[in-house]
Amino acid sequence: MLGRVQSTSRVELVRTGTDARLWSRRGTNLTTRFPLLAAAAVRQLPEGLVLDGELVVYMDGLPDFGALQSRETARRPASYMVFDLLAVGDVDIRSMPWDRRRQRLETLAQTWAAPLELCPVTFNLEEAREWFEVLGEIGVEGLVVKGRRTRYLPGHPSGWLKVRS
Repeated sequence: MLGRVQSTSRVELVRTGTDARLWSRRGTNLTTRFPLLAAAAVRQLPEGLVLDGELVVYMDGLPDFGALQSRETARRPASYMVFDLLAVGDVDIRSMPWDRRRQRLETLAQTWAAPLELCPVTFNLEEAREWFEVLGEIGVEGLVVKGRRTRYLPGHPSGWLKVRS
């Protein structure tokens, strides 16, 4: 599987009882910086869901890391590009193979609307080569290559490879 690596910030989204929280990789609560995104998650996601993804701010249809870092999100709201499903109904599923987690994630994403987005993937090597050639030109850092049977290990990209543009 190949997915895109955005020029953005990695964030876990945790949907609990009446709210949703956005957490940085360092454990910083980012929810107050992205209230529209948190509100959308409350409306669209079931309780007990934990997602792994990246914040993306677009400018002219392209990811703009500078806008994200400079807190211009009031003028350009952030999207959340989801690439993995970590828990469903408060049940940790990180030990499940990636292809099973992805299948469940795709089913959930069928009802999503902006600002929630599902990260595209391909199993086609030619398509991956095309992505690699053109995505660097628009600010995407590269591709992530994952094995279908890999499990999610926090802080350890076991079986994953980042290929930067």
